[in-house]
Amino acid sequence: MSDGRLAIGNVQIVGLSDAAIDSPFTLDQAFPGVPADAWEPYREQYPGVFGGPNVWHLDIGCYLVRSRGRTILVDTGIGPASTALSAFLQTGGRLLEALRAEGVGPEDVDTVIISHLHVDHVGWNVQEEDGRARLTFPRARYLVHEADWAAFQRPEVQERLPFQYVDQLVTPLLTLGGLELTSDGRAVTDELTLLHTPGHTPGHQSVLVVSGGERAILWGDAIVHPAQVTEPEWPFLQDMEGAQAAEARRHLLDRVEAEGMTVAACHFPEGGFGRLVRLEGPRYWQGL
Repeated sequence: MSDGRLAIGNVQIVGLSDAAIDSPFTLDQAFPGVPADAWEPYREQYPGVFGGPNVWHLDIGCYLVRSRGRTILVDTGIGPASTALSAFLQTGGRLLEALRAEGVGPEDVDTVIISHLHVDHVGWNVQEEDGRARLTFPRARYLVHEADWAAFQRPEVQERLPFQYVDQLVTPLLTLGGLELTSDGRAVTDELTLLHTPGHTPGHQSVLVVSGGERAILWGDAIVHPAQVTEPEWPFLQDMEGAQAAEARRHLLDRVEAEGMTVAACHFPEGGFGRLVRLEGPRYWQGL
């Protein structure tokens, strides 16, 4: 089930696919205002992310990270078949199977980092058992940025969400005692640091990995399509603050390139492990 693995110094990162789907939004819906012919060079460059001329094929990726004896999960995907998103997509997530293939059970995970609170990143947070919610990862602290927690508790934000999932999959983290709110610069271990990269959501956070003289970043949904590596101005429908999201993409791409980081991009194919390269001027994504 694992899509790939990466070693950054002493840190081990395994890409885990919860699902691979054709987006329910066509490209012109998901990236409004981008002309159809502007996609043509990227269809040739990245054929794996196109399910058809106007179809975005994407992975719903999570990551298993081992650092300093800790077993850390980054994001929890679409969840079991019982979640609203899984029912809509007509597929349940396979994250628990992917973890078992790596020899990891739910009780082995001590930390869950939630990059942000959109529905495709929180699906396995909790499960229902005998009519009651329980933490899927019972020993874990779930790390959620304080700005996302505050935003997604607001009724006006919930009303704009495509599914009413917050009370089912997010709020129970507090009531079940698993929630830990974070802020920019929070150290998870001395090799992993949370970076506030807002715009896609107010509290979107990426994971910076620094170990053994090497660097990587797990950037969540800061950049969701390989074309945005070259076209960071291209808007994404689900960005809650469009201008701020574009600024975050530019800043992040500049830093990744300047510091020579490896990247884990959760909606890119095959674990999303790659680097940024320059081809006759423009910047492109190159998978590992």
